[in-house]
Amino acid sequence: MTTASLIPFPRRGQRKPERIEVVREHGTDGFFVLTPRGHSWLCGSLCEALAAAAWLARNLNLAISITLTDIDPEEIRNVV
Repeated sequence: MTTASLIPFPRRGQRKPERIEVVREHGTDGFFVLTPRGHSWLCGSLCEALAAAAWLARNLNLAISITLTDIDPEEIRNVV
């Protein structure tokens, strides 16, 4: 028997400046890394998400934006 789960991706705002976004997956410990072109990655930890975002930002010459609404600032200090 095969089971599947649909993962709801965060909604994207309209006409944001181009940047790599890091947002928490709602209700879990996962994090999404979103590109302005609509690609996204689901990472298992903030550390993994920031590493992916940093790599993408360097290669696409973009800034990184971290949405803090669902992320404890102390969690970011521990990673950075």
